[in-house]
Amino acid sequence: MAKHLSLSERAFIERALVHEKSFAEIAKQLNRSATTISREVKSHRVFVQRFRDDKNDCILYRSC
Repeated sequence: MAKHLSLSERAFIERALVHEKSFAEIAKQLNRSATTISREVKSHRVFVQRFRDDKNDCILYRSC
């Protein structure tokens, strides 16, 4: 097994996260550990600015 994730594996992780797959499900399909997947996501995540009128960044903003 390769030490690093390939570009195609990273693209697969991105698509799986969009489809709300868990780290364990993704890891099983890639034959990797769930910890590897979670660390990859944590170290390469990018926050996208949302364009809303209110400035509330709370995850529960709809109920705040």
